Amino acid sequence: MVFDKEILDELAISPAEYELIVERLGRVPNHLELGL
Repeated sequence: MVFDKEILDELAISPAEYELIVERLGRVPNHLELGL
């Protein structure tokens, strides 16, 4: 599941931060993981 900019804005996560999360997890995070 790829998240759009609106959801990332709601969670106060920048696109760069999102890419870092994906890189460190080695996969796309789910909704719960992004909210933590």
